[in-house]
Amino acid sequence: VLTSKKALREQFGIADGEPLPDFSMFPLTKLARLAVYATPAGTFADAYALHVLTTSSLRAMAAHAGDLDVRRFRPNIVVDTAADGLTELTWVGGRLRAGGLEASVEIPTLRCTVPLRAQAGLPADPAVMRAVSRYADRCLGVYADITAPGTVRVGDPVELDPPATRSAAVASLGRLASRVKRNALRTGNRMLPR
Repeated sequence: VLTSKKALREQFGIADGEPLPDFSMFPLTKLARLAVYATPAGTFADAYALHVLTTSSLRAMAAHAGDLDVRRFRPNIVVDTAADGLTELTWVGGRLRAGGLEASVEIPTLRCTVPLRAQAGLPADPAVMRAVSRYADRCLGVYADITAPGTVRVGDPVELDPPATRSAAVASLGRLASRVKRNALRTGNRMLPR
């Protein structure tokens, strides 16, 4: 259970004095489950069933950190795209289809310390997380929920139904709700023991 700021800092590789990650993108029900069922230090599990990453995001981060081997990020699906930048972040709220699989793109993937650690065939590289923190707000890839299970094979085309355009009023209410949630989380963070 992540019951202290120290535990959160260890899990996310954050030095004392640096701000904790912004968890406001997570639905409250998911945050409650993560708080209760967080994995012990040294073991890791993703918050969602599916983690999707694009080659454009890997190229964008490699410009700042050198070797961004995809294995560091453990995606379930890597989408090869000629687009530039952190492409998949624009997919949040949309739907993906690949092979027989359908998934709703939920939130950006908030990165913990796994990508900077030594892994099979890869040395430890703290520069990876420094780049992701500085240039991508600690997020690389997106989490998705599977809405229709299916088999995805290498080379299958990936289709995106982009997120629906929201009216100005709905967008304004969404920003207000996010601000309220962010403030509530900050209050909760202040109440956590050091």
